[in-house]
Amino acid sequence: MHRQAPDDRLCSNCSQGGSGTPFVLQDDAKAMCVRIAKLLSMDVIGIDLLLQGQGFVVCEANPNVGYKAFDQCYSISVGASIAEYAFRLALSAQHSRDGGALALPAAPACAAVI
Repeated sequence: MHRQAPDDRLCSNCSQGGSGTPFVLQDDAKAMCVRIAKLLSMDVIGIDLLLQGQGFVVCEANPNVGYKAFDQCYSISVGASIAEYAFRLALSAQHSRDGGALALPAAPACAAVI
């Protein structure tokens, strides 16, 4: 999601008056976000990127993912995806304790581009 600050203010957080529009993230930026999530050992993470030239730089990585505006922008439910992933993770852990193994889907991924 591309976030835009109102009236050229610095803060583009949607909860503070910014707006969000759909944005297609380039494959190299997606790969960078996945590397960051792995580096931080986080299955669910919010990564804010800043446009710089033809690429992106990381502004911040958040363990507390704010996804209300993202849900509205894309008409999806990130919270439901996170809950489903957590449920499958718990089920897999239980299954492993019982001697089996389950394949887990990839963790949900979201990126906000400022």
